[in-house]
Amino acid sequence: MLARAFLKAFGKGREPWAMGSTGALVSIPVFCDSGYVIMNPPRPSHGLVGPLAALALDRMSFDVAFLGADAVDVRRGVGEPTVEETSLKEQVAGIARRTVVLADATKLEAAAPAWTLMPGPWTLVTDETTPDLEAACREAGVALLS
Repeated sequence: MLARAFLKAFGKGREPWAMGSTGALVSIPVFCDSGYVIMNPPRPSHGLVGPLAALALDRMSFDVAFLGADAVDVRRGVGEPTVEETSLKEQVAGIARRTVVLADATKLEAAAPAWTLMPGPWTLVTDETTPDLEAACREAGVALLS
């Protein structure tokens, strides 16, 4: 991508110059419509998203939905790289009678740019627990299994 090319050309320690040059180039009217995408490239994702996925989910029902996650916060929900993924996970959790989030302990410390608001009680299954996690789950109404 353009920003990465400028970063490589200017070298370590000169990031402000690289990003400023990228901004100057994309501010030319011919390039302005693609400026946001170049400056903020989307993170790769393995999620199935889009209008067709949402339409398909409208026609389904689930007894139990098992959700994976890039990040988990018992207060905020499930973290993902895109808002589209969080929206579909909210839709799945809203349809299911029961929602179970499967996440190893490293996901409990992870950050994410977008968060799924879980629409009801849910269960977190993880490989390690701490007293702080147990207390946070109790407070948030999240069932915890390990």
